[in-house]
Amino acid sequence: MHADCIVSGLNDVGVPIIRLSPIDNFSEPFFLSSVKSELLIIGGSRVDVSNVTGVYCRVALERLSESFSPRDALERHSIEEEASAWLCGLLSISSYFWVNNPRYEIWADNKQFSLMIASRVGLCVPDFIITNSLSRAKHFSEGKQVVIKSISDTSLAFQRGKFLEVPDFNSFDAIGTSLFKVEEISPEAVDGTPFFLQAYVERIEEFRVTIIDESIFVAKAILSPNQIDIKDVVGLTYEKSDIASDDKNMLLKLMQQLGLRFCTFDLVRAKMGEIYLVDINPSGNWLWLNPLFDGRIANEIVSGLR
Repeated sequence: MHADCIVSGLNDVGVPIIRLSPIDNFSEPFFLSSVKSELLIIGGSRVDVSNVTGVYCRVALERLSESFSPRDALERHSIEEEASAWLCGLLSISSYFWVNNPRYEIWADNKQFSLMIASRVGLCVPDFIITNSLSRAKHFSEGKQVVIKSISDTSLAFQRGKFLEVPDFNSFDAIGTSLFKVEEISPEAVDGTPFFLQAYVERIEEFRVTIIDESIFVAKAILSPNQIDIKDVVGLTYEKSDIASDDKNMLLKLMQQLGLRFCTFDLVRAKMGEIYLVDINPSGNWLWLNPLFDGRIANEIVSGLR
């Protein structure tokens, strides 16, 4: 739906577009030639790469498997790997045009990498560790509340406050946040898989900041005092808000160092007034906030693509 919104905006201003979807396009012949380096055929249509002014990337490579099912598992894996690699050929398009270049998104999506850089540019980041050691986790957790998050998009064997021998993948939310209670974990339950722990900031306000190039949109969530993760609540109310110009400038500097043109950030204001950056989302969702800002988030992306 995010891509649909951008397609609609480009259609409204008469800009020709091509939408590349693993589901819609991989059933049609595609072609990329080194002999005619400017020639690209997608879904039977010829694309002159030199005429491209922008590429908006909402990566959905996990949907490739839907294109090739049902097949033998090994065969499907091979096709998915090769199809994903072929898509990398599109990276020959100048990185300036990408919103965002997938290379930079992958780097920025790495929590320890992006949060370390955020600290260097002056943003307040809650203390965190990545470890596979229960003793280290206990030491880090002493005297404070701690949350556990996944490092990647995989499913951890940690669910509903406990490590499980066989995780229930159907009910696990890999992007969620849970309180980590070290006293409930037995040493034999830790299998060597690294996990990410972050000091929990007791917040009085939570902000969702969306940035496209130089344009900044700040929304404040109206949440309850015992809220751990705003993603856990459906229908949460947001209102327009603002943060200090110094914080905005540091977020812009962080985006520049990460090579991003678009990003969303989760920030919280602690009881003592400090603003903490708790999460970086290089391909974050924004569609539900677009009406709050009279469609200007989508309009800024459309302008960036033109």
